[in-house]
Amino acid sequence: MGKIIESKYISATELKNKTKNVLDMTDDLWEVYIMNNNKPKAVIVSIERYNYLNNYNIPEVEPDEFEINAIKEYEKQKKDWTLEFIEWDEVFSFLNSLK
Repeated sequence: MGKIIESKYISATELKNKTKNVLDMTDDLWEVYIMNNNKPKAVIVSIERYNYLNNYNIPEVEPDEFEINAIKEYEKQKKDWTLEFIEWDEVFSFLNSLK
């Protein structure tokens, strides 16, 4: 195994003791695997890698009928919530005016 690949894997203890060094490693490696009991438990990725994954690897899909109905129901309930919040805002405004 090459040096770069070996350095991508660190123990949780090393992360605890050398957090700054591990974060610096992500600049060169894009990702560092955190091992716990010789098993991978987490991955720390550089911000560049994170942005790349978020911008380019999220598939665009059309919502199915169930999702469309759920969105409509949410929008309907959201209008009701807004009315409730307006009433509470009026109450809080009144209480603040008493100070």
